Amino acid sequence: MRRITFLGDALCNPPMLEGHETDGGHDFRPVFAPLRDLFAQSDLVVANLETPLSPDGADLTYEKWRFNSPRAYAEALQWAGVGFVTTANNHCLDRGTAGVAATVRVLDEIGLPHTGTFADPVAAERPAIAEAGGFRLGLLSYTYGTNAFSNREYLRPEESFMVNLLQEQELSEPLARAWFDDPKSPDGLAYEAMERNRWAENLTLPVYERIEPHEVRLARLADDIARLRAAGPDLVAFGMHAGGQNNPAATPRTKSLAAFALAHGVDLVVGNHEHVVHGGDFSRLAEGRLAAYCLGDLVSTAFLWADIPGFDAPPPRVAFSVAWHVDLERAPDGAARVAGSSFTVLVRRKGARCGQIVVHPAAELWRSLPAGAEKDALAADIRGTAATFAGRPFDDAPISDEYPVRE
Repeated sequence: MRRITFLGDALCNPPMLEGHETDGGHDFRPVFAPLRDLFAQSDLVVANLETPLSPDGADLTYEKWRFNSPRAYAEALQWAGVGFVTTANNHCLDRGTAGVAATVRVLDEIGLPHTGTFADPVAAERPAIAEAGGFRLGLLSYTYGTNAFSNREYLRPEESFMVNLLQEQELSEPLARAWFDDPKSPDGLAYEAMERNRWAENLTLPVYERIEPHEVRLARLADDIARLRAAGPDLVAFGMHAGGQNNPAATPRTKSLAAFALAHGVDLVVGNHEHVVHGGDFSRLAEGRLAAYCLGDLVSTAFLWADIPGFDAPPPRVAFSVAWHVDLERAPDGAARVAGSSFTVLVRRKGARCGQIVVHPAAELWRSLPAGAEKDALAADIRGTAATFAGRPFDDAPISDEYPVRE
C-alpha cells in the first residue's frame, strides 16, 4: 500500500516576511515543523504554491495581495516533506512573466518538481509525472485566472503557454477592462449592455467567479489530459484552482469543471482557491474517481492579524484545512487502483511573534491542550471541518488524526 497526500494553498502573506525574517534572510521551517511526521507517512506530498519566488530575495511582496516570496519558502516546503508543487493559481503572475520564469528557476534549482506555469513552450508540452512508492502519478495544474483585473499582467498571445488557464484572463476583452476601470465611460456602458445580453449573470457575480470565454482553454485541458494519459501514469491528478472567495460551498462552476476533468480521464480532482474547506464528490470511490472541491489554505495569515474587506466576521473555520490522503495498491493483474481515501484536519495558529504562522495537525494540537473552553472549541471545529469535507456528520465522532472520506 502506498499513499499520496494532497494539501491546500500555500500562501506567503506580507506579515510572514517580517515574522519569519532572520539575520541571514528568512526561515519558514517553523511554519511546517509540526507536519513533518505526518508528511513522512506518505510516499508523495503535493501542495499548491500560491506565490511567485524570488531567486535572490529582491522585490519581495510589497502589496497586500500581490505576492513574491524568497526561495526559503519553497525550501521550507521541501524540508517538511512536500515533493511536488502545482503553480497555476491567481497569484502566479503577480510579478508578470519574469516572475513565472524566476519561480521555475528557483524550483528547478532546489529540485522541487512542479507543473502549471512554464518558462518555455517545450516544458509546457512535457507531461509531468511523479513517482510515489512504485506508482506513477501524472499531474496537471490549471487556474481560472491570474488576478489580471487587479495586477494588469495580461499574457500576449505568444506567451499563452506560460500559464495553464481554464478560461481567458479576467476582463479579457478591452471593453471589459474599460468597464472595470470606469463603468460610466462610453465603452463601459457599451460593455455592460453587451454583457447583459451574452452573460446575464456575470455582472452580478464577484470578479473571481465571472465566466470568461473558455472553449479554447477547456479544449487544451482535454488535450493535456489525453497527452498525459498517453505517457502511461497509473493515475492522473488535476490541480484545479477555481471558485470564489470564502464561499460556504463550492460554486456550480467549480463542480462543472471538476465533472469535466473526470469525464475526460482525470482520476483525482484536487480543488483549491476558496480559502476554506469545501466538500467533494466521493461517491465513485470504488472506481477510483474522486473530486475534492477545496482543501482550504494550508498557509495564510488571513483573519489572524487583519480582517478581510467585505467580511464582517471571519468565515467559519477559516484557519482550518485538510490533508487529503489517497492510498494506492496493485490489483492481481498489476493495475493500480485506489484502495482508500482519508483526510487529516490541519489548523493554522499564530507563532511567537507577529507574522509567524505554525500549521498543526489539529488532533495533535487538541491533545496538547488542557481541558477547558479552548480545547472544546477546537474539538467542535475539527468535527465541523471533517463534516464539511466528507459531507456527513461527525457530531459524536472521537477526535482522530485521520478520518475516512466515506464510511
